[in-house]
Amino acid sequence: MPWLQEVEGKTPLERVLRTHPALFERFRDFVSLVWSERLVDPIVLETCRIRIAQILGCASELQLRYRPALDAGLTEEKISAIPEYFSSDHFSDHERACISLAEQYTMDAHSISDADFARVAAGWSPCEMMAFLCALAIFDGTSRMRLMLNVDADTGDGLTFVPCPTPDHGPIY
Repeated sequence: MPWLQEVEGKTPLERVLRTHPALFERFRDFVSLVWSERLVDPIVLETCRIRIAQILGCASELQLRYRPALDAGLTEEKISAIPEYFSSDHFSDHERACISLAEQYTMDAHSISDADFARVAAGWSPCEMMAFLCALAIFDGTSRMRLMLNVDADTGDGLTFVPCPTPDHGPIY
């Protein structure tokens, strides 16, 4: 995008966000909190992020793998099973409920019922539940922004393994 040529940043998405420096800093802080506070299992976060990108057809998000989830044991075999999560033995009942809620959030948030929330919230504190819901908003919004503005992830032809951003360093991929 020609209007981004003058904006500095380490990645295309970072250049978009840096058009408004205060917004960039707050966005990075928000994303950082979702990943770094570890309120939600990083495998749950990453499988939901990937499922949202699959639904929206966001190829650049599908090329990213966040290191916290990989460090926690997420495998490409499990990632490959995400489209069939409901019947795959790679996922626990709680993971299925989380991915299902991520799907509903992405396709029709109004269709989410109290029972859907209850299945995800079982065993979680209100703080953990809110962290999960904020993560869904970030994942959905980031994919949609990439698609709307045609912002690729600077991954080349393969997968890119990235750390979670932190308020003091690290690019936004």
